[in-house]
Amino acid sequence: MNKFALIMLGLMAVILGGCSQTSQEATPDLATSLAGQFNATYLIVDPTSQQSPSSGSLSLVQLKRKNNNTLTIEVKIDDGPVQVNDRYEAVITPTNLEGDGLLIPGLRSRYNLTAPNLNRKGSGVSSLNLYQDGKVRGGLAYVNSTGQLISLAFAL
Repeated sequence: MNKFALIMLGLMAVILGGCSQTSQEATPDLATSLAGQFNATYLIVDPTSQQSPSSGSLSLVQLKRKNNNTLTIEVKIDDGPVQVNDRYEAVITPTNLEGDGLLIPGLRSRYNLTAPNLNRKGSGVSSLNLYQDGKVRGGLAYVNSTGQLISLAFAL
């Protein structure tokens, strides 16, 4: 009976110990403040002709938090003959406040987003700015599965 009690006590200790562990990520949460849905203007460039046959403003960009330093980016363009429905992930890294081309007062943080499809060479960077009022402004540019360069500019 003592062996059974010891085994049960040990089993309960393992189970309770496993339940008390939390899955906290060790890195600061960069993704939550950037998550949201944004209306965007777009420009699509054909890689062979270097011409921009399509541009407009009927696009939607959804940034979803995957983890503390990764966003899932969903791009939807529904603009007459232009139809785009893309999804990819980008890693977020903070960068310095210098070099902000928007020059809008209240800039709190700047971030680079890195993903393999952000340029034709296989890796590239887009950037987003976070302001004191919680607004996110910036741009994304990526190469879609057909090789077109899609540039998006948005502000919340």
